[in-house]
Amino acid sequence: PTDSNSLVLILFAKYIQATNNIQFLTTHYQTIQSMIKWNQNQTNHQGLISEGYYAGWADSVKKKGTVLYTNVLYTESLRSAAILAEHCGIDSDVALYNTKHQALIKALNTHFWNGSYFIDWIDGSHRQTTFSTEANALAIIFDITTPQQSAAMVNYIKENNLLEMGCCPTVYPFYKKKYAYPPFHLINLSDYHNGLQWLWVSCVMGAALHKAGAHQEANQLLDKISRLIIKHKTVYEVYNKDLSPVDRLFYKSERGFAWSSGLFVWASKQSKQV
Repeated sequence: PTDSNSLVLILFAKYIQATNNIQFLTTHYQTIQSMIKWNQNQTNHQGLISEGYYAGWADSVKKKGTVLYTNVLYTESLRSAAILAEHCGIDSDVALYNTKHQALIKALNTHFWNGSYFIDWIDGSHRQTTFSTEANALAIIFDITTPQQSAAMVNYIKENNLLEMGCCPTVYPFYKKKYAYPPFHLINLSDYHNGLQWLWVSCVMGAALHKAGAHQEANQLLDKISRLIIKHKTVYEVYNKDLSPVDRLFYKSERGFAWSSGLFVWASKQSKQV
């Protein structure tokens, strides 16, 4: 998976900022550098990570090449690496990672920005122009967008009524069926990352909307999620379009889903800080 190292680096920086556990940081700093090196070894001549099929979180979708979600996380991981280097007092690494961070923001804007949002992925001459919800939301949260770009995204979301589609869709418009993992067609799960509702995506979007200044829309989205959690007395992994937990012959949505649960708590906290 191409997102794991970046996610751990982001988490590591947040942990160190919260605890100032420098001994833990110095013990594992070589590992951190190895993770960064692995990420860099996956990059193309543009400095962006290039991946094969099914390598990101949406691993039932046939994405390939430079994927927005992966590279948004990679960009933030470099800022996190600079924070970790600063806590270690390694000024050369701070400068290096900050420079790479700014270069990646520029690359994302050059190759992915279409005037309204960042497109989904690029594979050679193919430009997949779908709106990847979680990736664009994270771009706002991680300060990759300018205020003007964030406002353009909010306008796109409103104009296309994305907040009225259950909670918030993973992608808009939905992918063509040819992009689904082929065996999932056989078990009636080709909509796993392409139509079903993931609460963690809506939580990230709620936080992004708050940061972009769309407080009313953010509060309405988080309220909808709250009511859904209360209704079912738990957090499910994934929901149908009518927001009922998925319950099919070959697949049942997991109960007590930690990813969405944690991000709901975090998003709710963000809403109280604006």
